[in-house]
Amino acid sequence: NLFVGPDYLVSLHKGDLWPLTKLFDAVASSERLQAENLGNGPGHLLYRLIDKLVDNCFPLVYKIERNVGEVEAKIFESKTRETVFELSVIRRDIIAFRRIIKPQIPVISRLEYLKSRIINEDLEIYFSDISDHLGKIWDSLEDLKTTTESLNDTHTSLTSYQTSEVMKV
Repeated sequence: NLFVGPDYLVSLHKGDLWPLTKLFDAVASSERLQAENLGNGPGHLLYRLIDKLVDNCFPLVYKIERNVGEVEAKIFESKTRETVFELSVIRRDIIAFRRIIKPQIPVISRLEYLKSRIINEDLEIYFSDISDHLGKIWDSLEDLKTTTESLNDTHTSLTSYQTSEVMKV
């Protein structure tokens, strides 16, 4: 949760968010970074915080993509129980990630076009950049969802075929 006013920004979150911790540690130790991040008003700081958090999502998407690739390679092996479990975990991760990202898209889109004392026209392009990043993350998650559903269907077909072959024998 972020609360922004004319001369303040308050963030509330559960636990440590390492991208924010890293940013604030760097800002605390450098006057140049203090001027860059804190000297341009709360709207600019809001952009910097959201940008750090959204950029932190990309490694998570890449990890899910790697996991999907690994499961895809295993589908044609005979490790059925392990493959089903891994595929289920990946599907759960994608669903959870989508639940996090989806509500952020309209909020950031609104910030992109919101003109106020806190967020001026100069920041519009910055929030547009974040909106583009969220769009890319969402598209990747949609692709991964489709891929995992296809892999699940393929796995089910292969299992049915193997069962059928055993029944014939």
